[in-house]
Amino acid sequence: MKLNKIYLIVISCFILIILSIYLIYSTPKKIELGITSDYFQDFKLQDMSRDNDIFNFNIPNKEEYLKIKILRDITFNQSKNYVSDKLFFVRSLYREINSPYPGQLSNKIACAEEFHPIEVEYSPFNYYTLYANNRFVYGVCTNDEIAYKSILYYHYCEEDKELYQLELFFGLDKNVSYYEDKLKETKCLIK
Repeated sequence: MKLNKIYLIVISCFILIILSIYLIYSTPKKIELGITSDYFQDFKLQDMSRDNDIFNFNIPNKEEYLKIKILRDITFNQSKNYVSDKLFFVRSLYREINSPYPGQLSNKIACAEEFHPIEVEYSPFNYYTLYANNRFVYGVCTNDEIAYKSILYYHYCEEDKELYQLELFFGLDKNVSYYEDKLKETKCLIK
């Protein structure tokens, strides 16, 4: 009889722990973006990473995906360095490298110029227009790998000391300048 009570208590505790874990992870977290744009209104939260500062959105029934990464408590100078490093990293995906298996035909591996990102000068941060594969990854160098056009864009909010990295992916048949204009409409929320 005493053993049954102990089993009952242990099982009850186990069930409570499982229920608590389920409630913690199934409760939607409130998204607090410090930026806004009329264009963003059509996007719906798609999923959220375990890092609460990366959000993925899509427009239902359209080939438009928006990934927003927030860097908090960052000064403007730190933001400039971050953007510079990120753009350098993206450029490095397309640089010519020595082949690990040099042969008679080629000692180098290179991505054709037509696939390289295009850096657009814009103040305060330059941004890139480029291609991505079906997993939203840059560095594609063949037509059969390309699934999306993309814009890698940055917006800084001085008051909150937050840098927003916006990665917009859209169909290959779409006009890039239309989406560039939409991203340039991004504004910081006044709190």
